[in-house]
Amino acid sequence: MLCKTAVFQLYVYLFTIFVVTNTLYIAVVKLSILILLLLMALHTNAQTDTSGMQRQAHPLTLAIESRAVYTYSIPPGPFITQNDTLQLYPGDTAFVEIQKKGDSITSLKAVKQNNHPEKTLTISFQQVVEKGFHQNMALKIDNPFNKNLQCNIQVAIIMQKKWQSMDMINAPVGTSYITWPQIILGVKLYAWSFEK
Repeated sequence: MLCKTAVFQLYVYLFTIFVVTNTLYIAVVKLSILILLLLMALHTNAQTDTSGMQRQAHPLTLAIESRAVYTYSIPPGPFITQNDTLQLYPGDTAFVEIQKKGDSITSLKAVKQNNHPEKTLTISFQQVVEKGFHQNMALKIDNPFNKNLQCNIQVAIIMQKKWQSMDMINAPVGTSYITWPQIILGVKLYAWSFEK
C-alpha cells in the first residue's frame, strides 16, 4: 500500500510540474498525443503481422510550434497488419512488394531492401518543418507499375480521438505526393487495387 501511495504522489508531483512549466495548450497537446499514440500502439500490437518485416522501435519527434516539440518512442511492430493494411508513422519509409495475379493484387509484403524494383513500392511519411514550425505532413509513393494504384487511407490527426477515413488516394505511375496541413500521427493504407 505504501508503494502505491508513493507512486501516486510521485505521479501527482510530476504532473503538477508538467502543467506548471508548460502552457495549458502545450500540456493538452502533449497529453492528447500521448493518449492517441498509446492507443495506436495497442491497436497495432494486437494485430497479426502478415509481412515478416517489423518496424524497429524509434523516437518520434513532431514540431508543433517554435517552442513546442513532442517526442515519443514508437514501439516495434509490423508495417503490414491484417488485411494488407500498411501503417506508417512520421519518419517511416517502407519497401512494399506487391504480389499480383493479372491486374489483381493478391498480397503485400514489407521487405528490408528494394531488391525487386519492378514490383516494389517505396512509401515514406514525413513531417515538413520550417524554422521550427510545422508546415505539413507528406506521404510519398513511388509506383513502379505501369498502372495507377489506388487505396483507401485513414489518418490519426493530432487532438482527434479516432482514426479518420479520407478520400481514396490515387498513386500514378512514378512518384506522387499527398500532403496535409494538419499534424498527423500515423496513416493506414488499405484496400489496394490497380485503377481500371
